[in-house]
Amino acid sequence: MGVKLKITGSVAYTNGKVITIPSLDFNDERAVKCSYGYLAHEGAHCRYTNFPYLMSHNIKGDLLKHTIMNILEDSRIEKIMGRNYIGVYENLKWLNSYLNEEAKKNGYLDNLNKLGVYKLATGYMSSYTLNHNNKYDDEYDFESKIRTELVNTYGVKFANELDKLLDNVPSARSTEDLMPTVEKIEKLLLSANIVSSKQEQEDNNFENNAVAQHEYDKIISAAGRPTTKQQENKIMQIAKGIT
Repeated sequence: MGVKLKITGSVAYTNGKVITIPSLDFNDERAVKCSYGYLAHEGAHCRYTNFPYLMSHNIKGDLLKHTIMNILEDSRIEKIMGRNYIGVYENLKWLNSYLNEEAKKNGYLDNLNKLGVYKLATGYMSSYTLNHNNKYDDEYDFESKIRTELVNTYGVKFANELDKLLDNVPSARSTEDLMPTVEKIEKLLLSANIVSSKQEQEDNNFENNAVAQHEYDKIISAAGRPTTKQQENKIMQIAKGIT
C-alpha cells in the first residue's frame, strides 16, 4: 500500500498515506502492546477508510458531522481489522481496555455531570458502538454510566432514538454506507440542541487534534522514544504486516 510510518509525538493518527504512532518507551511491555494497537487501528483506517470520499464531501467543514463519522468509522474499521487478521482483535481490545483504565484514573466517569453536551453525546456514541459492534466488554461500564447521564439530561426517548441509529453501524460495509446514519444522528443532535460552541467542537474533534483513536478523553501520555534501533525496526515490521 506504500504507507509510511512515523514514531513521534504523543498521539496516533493517519491521513491514509502516513501513520504516526506515539513515541513510547518500548522497554515497557504496556507501551509495546499499545503500539501494536495503535498500528492496527491506524492501519485499518488506511486499508478500509475511503479518504477521497470524505474529502469530496468536505466533511472537515462540518465539525459535528466529522466527529460523528470518525466515531462510527473507528468502530467499523476495527471490527473488520480484528476479523481479518489473527491476533489483531486482541491488540485492539487490550488498547481499548488500557485507555479506559487511564480514563478512569483521570476521573472521567466520576465527572460526567461536568462534561459539556458535546462530550457527553459523542462519548456515549463511542462507548455504545465499541461495546455493541466490537464486543469490547470494558466499554459496558462506560456506556451504562454515560447513558444514565444522557437520559437525565435529554430524556429516555432521545437516548432510545440515538441507540436505534447506532445499531445501523454493524451493517455498514463501507465509509459511504455510514453517511446516511451520520446525517441522521447529526439531525437528531441538532434537534436536541446538542451543539456546543465551535471552540468545544474543535477542541474535541479527533482529526483537528491529530487524534484518531477511541475517545478524545483516553489519550496515553508519551514516555520517550524507542531506546534501540532494533525496537524501532520491530514496530516498523509490524506496520508493514498490516498496511
